Amino acid sequence: MEQIKSNINKIDIKCDNLSSPSTNINHIKNATNNITGVSTNLNNEIIDFISNIEVNIPENGGIFDPDNDERNLFGGDQGALIQNIEEFINDAKVREIISKYYPDYTDEDLELLFSRMSSVGCGYIASINTLFQEYLFHNEIDFYNRFAFPPYDLALDETTGKVYKDFNYEYLFLDFFLYYAKNKEGFNTIEEVYGNQEDIISGDLAVNGDDTPVEGMNGAISIYNMLNTFQEYLEEKGIDVTVTSWLDIWYALKSRNEYASDISKFDKVVAVIRESLKEGKQIVVSDSHFNLYYPYDKDGNGLLDDIAYSDVGGHALTVVGITDSNQLIVSSWGHEYVIDITDCLITSVTIIEYNNFSDLDI
Repeated sequence: MEQIKSNINKIDIKCDNLSSPSTNINHIKNATNNITGVSTNLNNEIIDFISNIEVNIPENGGIFDPDNDERNLFGGDQGALIQNIEEFINDAKVREIISKYYPDYTDEDLELLFSRMSSVGCGYIASINTLFQEYLFHNEIDFYNRFAFPPYDLALDETTGKVYKDFNYEYLFLDFFLYYAKNKEGFNTIEEVYGNQEDIISGDLAVNGDDTPVEGMNGAISIYNMLNTFQEYLEEKGIDVTVTSWLDIWYALKSRNEYASDISKFDKVVAVIRESLKEGKQIVVSDSHFNLYYPYDKDGNGLLDDIAYSDVGGHALTVVGITDSNQLIVSSWGHEYVIDITDCLITSVTIIEYNNFSDLDI
């Protein structure tokens, strides 16, 4: 069993650079000239969201609210920065974050960096999703004080006239990505971070002959190690978390319950995921060569046969829930999907628990 544990914790992933579905929602971030009288549980003296039209509280709640799927906000999207480069390249907060790590950067550097993040960012996005999911059930002002930006801006859906929370995934994604580059990879320049991304953009595959990624952030990092670095990142912000591999959870679960001696790995993983979700813990999984299904039965035959992406390469996802038939509801590229775990190995399942969250010192 120890050998199995070692293999699972060290399996590498390399995220596929898949395009996220487009959205036709026309939203306005930081629309300070459009709405007034916003009723929000954030302190308006600290965060002046929007002005000019009286509105009610936002219609969507936490990040995994079903309303967020059509807005590409159902968790973070690793491609959001490059897909909206005109918005983010001149964003003051984006430039502030990058300057903190790499002050000597150019606009060209930003495009290449954002492209690299889109290519390999799935594990980082899956990690930060856990924080956003946890924080929306606790103190949003605490988030602002720790990260120097609010967890969301208010935005106006011009089609419906309703206000919704536009979560600031991109800022935390960028900050954690560069933290990893600087503190774990030891990259001293922004060019080292994006590496051969220019070759990838031009169509040349930036890998060695043995299919291992070459210079630059490559995403070939186990989710267990990724979340351990995320734990260090959060500890510097004064946030206490515990990261645990699924096997450690399984051993604890087995000692408290009676299970058949020949229980399969599949059943073990399902038991761990169900128990962790029941206890309010956050879960990140990674695998490769699996299908992502839309979260509905299009043909009405009881099967999830409407495939969103087939034979997905190495990819990490945040687990939102599990169905009665043991299908995982997951977040990826800002949308809700389903994985049929009978069709995949689930090479890595890692649990992250936020400890004594409401008692944190600000």
